Amino acid sequence: MLERALFWIWGWVELELTGEEPERFFNLLLAQGLVIRESERYADGRVRFRIGVGRFSVLRRAARGSACRLHILRKGGVPFILARLERRPVLPAGACLLVLLLCLLPALVLSVAVESPVPLETLSEEEILRLAAENGVAAGAWKRKLDFDETERRMMQAEPLLAWVEIRAEGTRVTLSVVEREIAAEARQKQAPGDLVASADAVVEDILLISGVALVQEGDVVAAGDVLVSGAGSHAAAVVTARVWRQAEGEWPLLEQGWQATGREARSVLVSFADKRIRLWGGGERDFAHSSSYVRSQPLVLWRNISFPVELNTEYYSEQEAYSREWGEAAAKEKATALARAELARCLPEEYRLLSEQEREANTREGFCRVTLQLETEEDIARFVPAAGD
Repeated sequence: MLERALFWIWGWVELELTGEEPERFFNLLLAQGLVIRESERYADGRVRFRIGVGRFSVLRRAARGSACRLHILRKGGVPFILARLERRPVLPAGACLLVLLLCLLPALVLSVAVESPVPLETLSEEEILRLAAENGVAAGAWKRKLDFDETERRMMQAEPLLAWVEIRAEGTRVTLSVVEREIAAEARQKQAPGDLVASADAVVEDILLISGVALVQEGDVVAAGDVLVSGAGSHAAAVVTARVWRQAEGEWPLLEQGWQATGREARSVLVSFADKRIRLWGGGERDFAHSSSYVRSQPLVLWRNISFPVELNTEYYSEQEAYSREWGEAAAKEKATALARAELARCLPEEYRLLSEQEREANTREGFCRVTLQLETEEDIARFVPAAGD
């Protein structure tokens, strides 16, 4: 391995030897302390071998002493590469410039874009970009010098119409995700004509009517979507307190089987361009018999929609091993109850009063423990629905 490296550093020459006494040629080299370790002899007597450039003069004397002839087939190594680059000065300059760009460009912000989950109504993209630039986020900025959390806070302080700002970097592109405050929209909704409908199946307990015509009374059983208060062409407003029952089922296996991480990890780095993927280092999934993985990609964006056709992909692998765990009926029932309770919690409104929690059914069959829970709550079930056409 070391000899091959030295060959490339000092340069090498691949030669072809012809003549009637090639053995005498190699004996003369051996007498001068030069050993040829890699050679190939053909049936017609020709011999091919490689030698370092520094020992080439020894070969000429041995060739004359053995009546053999030498023909240069190939040359390689650092000296010959440098010689070719001297004849083409633009090529090394271009290579150095490319390396410089590949090193510097990923550290710069080359483009800034604005996105919003809903169309912007009050602020324009130009105003948001100008606000970001005033806080340091602009094309040409060094990404390491930017504190996105602090910039988000300053932007929201400087512009009251911004309800939410998130700044994220994707390669050399920075994206500003913004949401405007819907002050005007909220005010319009409070005055818009519409009805109040039931958000869930329930039994009405109390109605505090503010505006509109009540269509239900205490003790009525209503279904989700039933009209509780009619706006009659105006805005309906009321608090309709009702008793609501919700039910959910949770299950947990008595024998839990699956895969878990061992703590061993591996990483591979690849360069992607066109339809090719070149692995720079790392064995990736080949390091483990079973593994889970995810990929992080860093595209190189030159300017706005102009992209450099090179992407750096880092693949992360986590070794997985099979496991099994036996749960007793009591433990499995506790787990199933927790899952059912969590499912019910997702359906509850922000404000409610818990009246009761009952276990309706618990059984163990087919290797699973199943629990059915029922919650009884007291809550406001009125939900505003704008009149058709508004």
